[in-house]
Amino acid sequence: MNNFFSIFIYIITVNSVFSQTTVNSKDFFPYIDSTREELIQTIQITTEDTMEFVCHKYEYKSENNKQYLISSTYDADSLLTTVLKEEITKKGLKFVIGYKIEHDTLGNSYSLPVNGNKKITFPFKSLNKMKNWKVSVRNSFDNKVVVKSKIEYLGLDTLSTKGKELVVINFKRTVDVKYMKDYEKEKDHYEYIWSFAKGQGMYRYVRKGDLSLEGIIIKSE
Repeated sequence: MNNFFSIFIYIITVNSVFSQTTVNSKDFFPYIDSTREELIQTIQITTEDTMEFVCHKYEYKSENNKQYLISSTYDADSLLTTVLKEEITKKGLKFVIGYKIEHDTLGNSYSLPVNGNKKITFPFKSLNKMKNWKVSVRNSFDNKVVVKSKIEYLGLDTLSTKGKELVVINFKRTVDVKYMKDYEKEKDHYEYIWSFAKGQGMYRYVRKGDLSLEGIIIKSE
């Protein structure tokens, strides 16, 4: 009976908090500004038979009276693999440009610009106005790879972690990749579910389908 009332009170509390129009999706993204210019997250990635740790680094930059979020990803060998530059606007994070970093066996690295639509890919809106939000984007790099993505808001959810219930908002990203010229593959398709926790930013992502995996934040500093 006590467990029943605990669950009941928790549900009432969550519904009460997130029915308020003051709760904004912005609260669920990494909060980086001039007072805190950097956030580093360690992510544990698990597949069917492997486990590795990668790093996401978020940096705040101010250029020509505009504010930007620079997101960098480092692989298990601490090699830089991607860089994403987004403008921080009143409506959300707007894509500016990205870079895919490739490394050869001799230790050389090559930066390939990723160009795409200048669209809001993560909105800053009251949660009660997020229903049915979605956006389609098209990116390309190296004149050989085209990535088409659809990002859509799924709503609120709860995750059980370390014996506690964590409230998150979920997004789904559906991706279609077309390889051309000297790339071996012709097409690829996959789907991600992103979970963002209030005050923490991206907390977990799950890739479904072929090469399924789960990434979860284990440390933020």
